[in-house]
Amino acid sequence: MAKYSFSYYCDQGIRENNQDACFISENKSGQVFAIVCDGVGSEKHSEVASQIAISMAATEFINTQNIEFKSFFYNFAEDAQKKIIKTMKEEYPGKPSSTTVACCLLDNNKAHVAWIGDSRIYHYSNATKEWKQISVDQNLLTFINRKWNRILETVKKSPNHTEEDIQMTNESFERDLERHKSNLLAITGVLENTTNSYKSVEMEEFEVAKDDLIWISSDGVYNWIHPEDIGFLLKSGTSIENLAHAVVKLALANGSNDNSTSIIIKVE
Repeated sequence: MAKYSFSYYCDQGIRENNQDACFISENKSGQVFAIVCDGVGSEKHSEVASQIAISMAATEFINTQNIEFKSFFYNFAEDAQKKIIKTMKEEYPGKPSSTTVACCLLDNNKAHVAWIGDSRIYHYSNATKEWKQISVDQNLLTFINRKWNRILETVKKSPNHTEEDIQMTNESFERDLERHKSNLLAITGVLENTTNSYKSVEMEEFEVAKDDLIWISSDGVYNWIHPEDIGFLLKSGTSIENLAHAVVKLALANGSNDNSTSIIIKVE
């Protein structure tokens, strides 16, 4: 059975309050679960959503052994959504509260990941010596790209399509991007106080091996450092136990103006 070491760090940064939250632990089955939630900064009470999501996920994980990831995620996410709705209705009626979710369950040599929103999950493969972003940001840019990719595929599958049809489709895509250029990074998926918001989740799974790394991060960190910086920190002597703290502090030193959270896991 694979073993893991890890570290986590969450910093308020220069913001007035901290809407980020995170959790990581190992259960009696030897599974490791990690989650980062980033409350949407444009909403005054988004720490409610992020803290509830973390609390429900942690409780579900601690009380469950030999977890099957998909059902586990839907169970805690649905419960979290219900509690967010109830809490906001009682304490802040009529106000929104939403959060991103990025999480990973490590079970032996397999990583199961899920995300809602634009918090990110990265994988470093020791075999290839390369970082790969596993999650796909759920924002307007992704939505538009996916929409026009589907349209283009439909055009290409038409037996009578012409090069002009393809060109016109690509030009329409470019106009769509131009029309929304000021809002392309607007989040399109969140866990919030509305029904079925958790169903916007996307999931992946992949194999991990000795000395691989998993990095889960809020945008207050990944917008201000490159994954390669993590390797530089390790080479400079930073231990895994101190790595997440060092990564967050580097992002803040580079000018991050947001709450900043990272979890880093190493396969031993």
